[in-house]
Amino acid sequence: TAPGVYASTDRLVLLLTALPKVGGAGLADGGDAATVLLAQRDQKNADLQKAWADVLDRRQDYAAAEARYQQLLARVNNNEQLTTAERRELLLAAARVAVHAGNMPLALERFGNFVAELPADMRARNEFAGVLIRAGRYAEVPGLYKAGTE
Repeated sequence: TAPGVYASTDRLVLLLTALPKVGGAGLADGGDAATVLLAQRDQKNADLQKAWADVLDRRQDYAAAEARYQQLLARVNNNEQLTTAERRELLLAAARVAVHAGNMPLALERFGNFVAELPADMRARNEFAGVLIRAGRYAEVPGLYKAGTE
C-alpha cells in the first residue's frame, strides 16, 4: 500500500490468522509483533488498539494491557463513535483482562457495569457469575440470573 494508506482491519485479521497456520508457531509471534507495529502506527484504529491490548494480555503483561484498555475505555467515555458491538467487545475485554491479572475488585466492577449497561447479554452474565464465584461472593449469583429474567 502507499505511504499513509493502511490495509483494512479485515485483511490484517486474515493475515494474522493465516500466519501461524502456514508457517508454524514461530510466525505467531511475528503476527503479534506485526499487530503491535501496526497499532503503534495507527493510534486512531480502535480494532488495532484492542488487538494490541489482547497481545499484551496473552503475553501476561497485564499492567501494559490494562493501560491500553484504559486508553480505549477513555474513548468510550468520551463518546467516540463506536458501534454497539465494538463497545460491547471493548467493555467485555477490559473486564476479562482484569480477571486475568487477578484484580478481582476491578473485574467485579467492570463486569457489574457491563451487565448493568447491557442486561440482556446472558453470556456476560455467565462470565460475571464465574467471577463472583471466584471472588467467593456466592450469594450474589442467583440474583444475577433473577435480574436477567425480569
